[in-house]
Amino acid sequence: MEENTNVQEPGSNICSHCSIRSINPAHLTALCDECREAFIKFPIPLWIKLFGAGVGVVLLFALFNLPSQLSTAIHLERGKNAAKSHKFLTAQKELRQALKTVPNSTEGQAYMMISSYYNLDLEEFNTMATSIGSKSIDDHELYSWLEDVAGSATAFFPSDSFLVVMRAHGDAVDSIPDSVYEKFLAQFPEDIFPLIQYASRIMDRDSIEKLRADSLLRHVLSVDKNQFVAMQLLSGLRREEGDLPGSLKYCEQLIESNQESSYGLSSKARTLLKMKKDKEALALAKNTYDMDNSSGYAQATLCLAYHFNGKLKERDELMKEALKDTVKAGYMDYALDIINNKKTFR
Repeated sequence: MEENTNVQEPGSNICSHCSIRSINPAHLTALCDECREAFIKFPIPLWIKLFGAGVGVVLLFALFNLPSQLSTAIHLERGKNAAKSHKFLTAQKELRQALKTVPNSTEGQAYMMISSYYNLDLEEFNTMATSIGSKSIDDHELYSWLEDVAGSATAFFPSDSFLVVMRAHGDAVDSIPDSVYEKFLAQFPEDIFPLIQYASRIMDRDSIEKLRADSLLRHVLSVDKNQFVAMQLLSGLRREEGDLPGSLKYCEQLIESNQESSYGLSSKARTLLKMKKDKEALALAKNTYDMDNSSGYAQATLCLAYHFNGKLKERDELMKEALKDTVKAGYMDYALDIINNKKTFR
């Protein structure tokens, strides 16, 4: 049988492709210069070029969009985790970022609706409630939480029965006489909206009226433990009555429900000031204002903390800043009365 002379022997210096010319020892591949040049110039088929171009476009699109998608997912997850940890200020900030990119995210809207309720941000709450509408939510735990929040939020608005009373008095709660409130509440003792309205009206009166307000607000919480406005009013009312442990109890309830409740934390700082725990109060007031510098109540509380800690320069600078904002200036009136000795704090 004829021997195949084209088979390259191990260790041979003959080109592995043509089996004729010698390899170029400067390269690792066992090819001669002519065969190597031919391979380099070998034409790439058009379909391979088109396929490669398509892959490149897809890759570029993914590279440009991946950071945005990852960022949205991260904000959404952070928002959910913050809400589950009852850090609702953080939750709102993170969810707001996520919803900028995916505004129709049902999960994002649900957690934003819950967070805005705990922060008493009714404008955001109503926006989310309208957006969610009748969307289906498969997460049963989330749905149950959302349902509880939606039920509690109805107390922010007058019931149909109380609307009739309001219309009879020019649609203004302030124009409704005390006797009408008392008569209505005797008939509808669990209507939370008028309970809170009436309690907030009489809590600044004499000691008997304060006790009546205290009783009404505690009744509100017996009807619905998630009524944070009632907790806020009670934390201040008990402080004014001199029941400082009672005041702290309601502050702690607010903070337990929302660890970032600027009102709950600020109210606690005021109670600590009343207890003459000035340094502790200042640290709490400072941290709270740093966390939420949009809160006029937190800003006024920090002014009081500066005042009782003898930090008059810091107090005056913060007060000057607050008075530039008409909304925050309203919160500052109480602090100014104390600072100017028009009202006794302790």
